[in-house]
Amino acid sequence: MRFFNSLVALLSVSLAGVVLSSPTSLKSVETFQGETTGKYIVKFKAGVSRKKWVNRLKSAPSAVEWDLINGIAAVVDEDELNELRASGDVESIAEDGIMHAWATQ
Repeated sequence: MRFFNSLVALLSVSLAGVVLSSPTSLKSVETFQGETTGKYIVKFKAGVSRKKWVNRLKSAPSAVEWDLINGIAAVVDEDELNELRASGDVESIAEDGIMHAWATQ
């Protein structure tokens, strides 16, 4: 009987953690109003390895790394984008928009 009570108590505590835990909130993606390159600019938090993330992405060969902001620009699919949005390693995500500068004389 003690074994059964212990087992029930253990299962109750284990299930309570699953039931009470809140779902991971996804970071928002800054959208660009206009033409985009199809890439996303991902800025990682200080101390996070860009190389680790580039190696995890399917688009690793075409990813562009930026030392200045500890970030990358890469084409990612929806699953990879959601993985990045849920990660605690990521500071921000934005669409890579195309801007034009015009000058007249």
